[in-house]
Amino acid sequence: MPYQVWVLVAGVLTAALTVWPLGSIRLLRRYVTVGVIVAMVWFAVFFLREAPSPEGGSWTAFPAAVDYVIALSVSWVPMAADFARHSRSGRAAFTGVVGGYTLAQVACLGLGVYAVALAGADGVLADATSVFTPFVAVPLGALFFGILVLRETDQSFANVYSTTMSLQNLMPRVDRRILSTAIGVVTVVIALFADVNSYGVFLGVIGAVFVPMFAVLAVDYFVLRRGEGWNTAEDAPSRWSMLVPWALGFAAYWLTTSTPTFPQWDALWTGVREALGFVRQSWMNGALGGALVAALVTLLIGLIQRSRAARR
Repeated sequence: MPYQVWVLVAGVLTAALTVWPLGSIRLLRRYVTVGVIVAMVWFAVFFLREAPSPEGGSWTAFPAAVDYVIALSVSWVPMAADFARHSRSGRAAFTGVVGGYTLAQVACLGLGVYAVALAGADGVLADATSVFTPFVAVPLGALFFGILVLRETDQSFANVYSTTMSLQNLMPRVDRRILSTAIGVVTVVIALFADVNSYGVFLGVIGAVFVPMFAVLAVDYFVLRRGEGWNTAEDAPSRWSMLVPWALGFAAYWLTTSTPTFPQWDALWTGVREALGFVRQSWMNGALGGALVAALVTLLIGLIQRSRAARR
């Protein structure tokens, strides 16, 4: 079946799940999640038996790998909040996020590490798709790998749903179903023309956006406000000052990261480093740099605002 047909089928299914989000979650939890757990256990058993012993290696790619892993994880934070708000208690929300997201994320990443080790047993991957070979090679691998591929439809649905909720916060009067359909159409058009092999570039971009954003929210909520005083009503005032630490964290991410993206974009930040006289060290990574700068600037702005309020 042509690639374009797969994109259209996945796009229609994703949009349908987003229009009916809570019902989709119940359906996925009841059937697909069980299949994913069985598939992961099945692959883990065979991978652990056949994985080669770790030998040699270096820390050269470690900073970039950290950027990719953190970007992949933090990018789902808004979506986790979208669903956690339906929890009946704070404890249920925490348990659901840790059990359904954190532990599952670690398990999937661990499984991927073993798959890469098996696919590149000689130290080199033949191409970007060779990492899938170990999955299909195990007994019933095609069946269980198909379950994991089906599970990715849920990821697309979650992305569209999270974007819909963010837009609805800005436009509360617009019907969510209209937003979901519009975003679904846009993503299908992008998928038809985008290079799906540049996933590393995508992770770099979303890491630069979401890591500083998470740092701003975490410091503001847990440190400055200590879990209290957040106004989440529809008439909550905008706090444009919070864009300052986010923007500085965004810049710090690109100044300290070692992950390549587009030549023109990378050259731009190389020029900025040279203009500032900043030399990126081999141990630096964008996630740490972006989060640290965003957190410190958020703390500074919060303390200044608190001092001004006290003088009034």
